[in-house]
Amino acid sequence: MVSFAHKDLTDQLLADFETIIQTLCEENEKKKKGYEFTSVQFIRRIAKLNQGLYVSLLERSRQNNEDKWIFNGAHEAIGFALYWRMNRLGWLQERIPNDDKDIFLQPTDRVIYRPPLAD
Repeated sequence: MVSFAHKDLTDQLLADFETIIQTLCEENEKKKKGYEFTSVQFIRRIAKLNQGLYVSLLERSRQNNEDKWIFNGAHEAIGFALYWRMNRLGWLQERIPNDDKDIFLQPTDRVIYRPPLAD
């Protein structure tokens, strides 16, 4: 379970998450991948756009994990924060085990988010 020790940083990193998910969905739609995005795409984008906050989150993760699983701890915190926000918006989540690559090119679950189906 992710500690709330990261909440202040994940809140800052995800402050503009709705704009970011819209941009990612539009980019994927143009590539014929559908109006959707993955959690890995989201993490890469917010890390790129907010490098200082991302490094702060990595440092906090390092302190909490004693140099083990630094990136995994930080990415897990972002993933949980994203999950709760998307859940509140009613977006659908599909998890495909070991169908994506993390930053070290190791297998990780592909978590795909799609907007709710129209009534």
